[in-house]
Amino acid sequence: MAEPPKTPTKAATRVCRTCNENIVVKNHPLDLFGAKASQENIPSVLERFFELKVALNDGLPSYICRCCYHKVVKFQEFFRKIAFSKQQQESVLQSIGKIPANET
Repeated sequence: MAEPPKTPTKAATRVCRTCNENIVVKNHPLDLFGAKASQENIPSVLERFFELKVALNDGLPSYICRCCYHKVVKFQEFFRKIAFSKQQQESVLQSIGKIPANET
């Protein structure tokens, strides 16, 4: 028999999914299942890099605080910068014949 979907408890909806701090109005929580979080791939980043499974009916908080949101966004920017730098560095090495094109 299938279990009914879990719904967040009232206490669970008042804490950040990532840092477990209490969420208050002043830190403007972000709904992980809202348009902004989806547009910026916040749930995907949490799953891919931090091994957090994010599902709507898992019973866990569905919000993150703005502090954690900004950290995730900064992490994404840093990750992109690293990937871009690696690509450029490997391109330079390929152009001078230091590494074969198929090793990147």
